[in-house]
Amino acid sequence: MSYTLLADVIEPSVFIPYQNERIPYKLALSQESGVLVAPIEAIAKQLGGGGRTLDAPYWEDLARGEADIPDDTATEITPDKITSTVEKMTKHTLAKSWSASTVAGWVSTGVADDPMRNIADKMGDWWHYNTEQRLIKTLTGVLADNGANDSGDMIASVYDDIASPTAANKIGVQAVNEATLTAGDRMGDFRVICMHSHVYNTLRNDEQISFRRPSETPHEVPYYQGMMVIFSDTMPVTAGSNSSKYTCFLLGEGALSHSVDIPSEPTQNGVMGLEMDRNSLVGNGGGKDTIITRRHEFMHPRGVSWLDANRAKKMAATNAELALATNWDRKYDRKNIRIAALEVNA
Repeated sequence: MSYTLLADVIEPSVFIPYQNERIPYKLALSQESGVLVAPIEAIAKQLGGGGRTLDAPYWEDLARGEADIPDDTATEITPDKITSTVEKMTKHTLAKSWSASTVAGWVSTGVADDPMRNIADKMGDWWHYNTEQRLIKTLTGVLADNGANDSGDMIASVYDDIASPTAANKIGVQAVNEATLTAGDRMGDFRVICMHSHVYNTLRNDEQISFRRPSETPHEVPYYQGMMVIFSDTMPVTAGSNSSKYTCFLLGEGALSHSVDIPSEPTQNGVMGLEMDRNSLVGNGGGKDTIITRRHEFMHPRGVSWLDANRAKKMAATNAELALATNWDRKYDRKNIRIAALEVNA
């Protein structure tokens, strides 16, 4: 267990108010792209119940074929049938806590609760970052399953492990077209392309980026080939012997269902979703404060089942478990999955 100690703070010889340092990551994957939508009502009602997995039965599409032709014979028409199957989903209960000693606050700014107030100010960003990481790991797992079990029909790659990649190995019009083509005649469903900043810089150097201001955002955002561009240094990068492989995600609106519930049951120290605890005895009486946050989070790629094959704890899957191919299985036809990947050099 760790908490803020004297060694973690700067003792100002001349008092200057502390400045807030925030981790410079992109939250756009979960906040601006529109790829996360609320689950449908039937699923939302199950989220408050017991158990760790959900079953979502659905009707499969009608089999395609040629129509019958009526005649005046005694032959009876043979009807086709419609079949159903189940898409399995999982819920995650997550927690995070932070602690700070009272003495650390006194020494750093002269205010005992200053570290805790700053922790509280940054908790929202931390949880958004956590959601983004779980989103990336979920997509990584879904695509790993696709590569292992569905011939990689959602993945396009121009990557080559060479020391001097050419333009053909980098992101460009043809490479992105190949990625959208994995969805066949549903290629127009993709609305967002997510990439590492190094990949984004390739497009920037080629002057291929345009900027628009969607009505729901207060600032201009980059677009490429009609898709909103999200660039983040948390996107997957796989080291090679000579050059790294950068994975881009292409996503359609509503590609994943997502909801967060902050439990509100009262406790002695607040509510279940946000508690404060104080231990007055530690630090030889200096004391320590702890803030604990909890949430129930649901995130699921539409049309893919969660297999629960590798999961150590009942309450949630870890990021590493989300990224495992063995935990996912595609159920819908490829064209109905609004997810694709593009592997490139940078």
